[in-house]
Amino acid sequence: MDGDDKQTQTKLRWGLLGLGDIAAKMVAPCMKRLPEVQLIAACRRDVAKLRDFAEKFNVPRIYADTNSLLNDSEVEAIYVATPHNLHCQHVMEAAHAGKHILVEKPMAMTAEVLSRVLLDTAVEHMDITKIFSTWQSQLLAHINLTRHNMRETRALAQPYRSLLFSPML
Repeated sequence: MDGDDKQTQTKLRWGLLGLGDIAAKMVAPCMKRLPEVQLIAACRRDVAKLRDFAEKFNVPRIYADTNSLLNDSEVEAIYVATPHNLHCQHVMEAAHAGKHILVEKPMAMTAEVLSRVLLDTAVEHMDITKIFSTWQSQLLAHINLTRHNMRETRALAQPYRSLLFSPML
């Protein structure tokens, strides 16, 4: 195995769910700069904009529906950058698909939904072990922290999902 193959195997393979301004201006460029990260998939309903995004950021796999992205076994982690009212639904779907998750703030529209649906159900049934609070300016650090924690838990064969939410909730 040459050095490039070894480096590719150690990269955390991400899929972007939602390709608005945050994904295009912050997330994708950030992921492309990190040597430990590989952006391999993107999902957006508007196929023309999806293709433009994939071409601009050299993303090899594109999906026009959420389920197809979440069913891609090569995608290890999902960055949820959909409209706010869809965050909770997409986080739960990604968790059920066994993906590691990084979500834009807010994670849910109300504290009640966050507590009742995400924390109570997800922690009990999906082995979510870490919850972080962040702002977008800390994106690079959290992507690296997620990658680091995933690498540690791979060795321990334990699931790890990183859920980010606004400290305002």
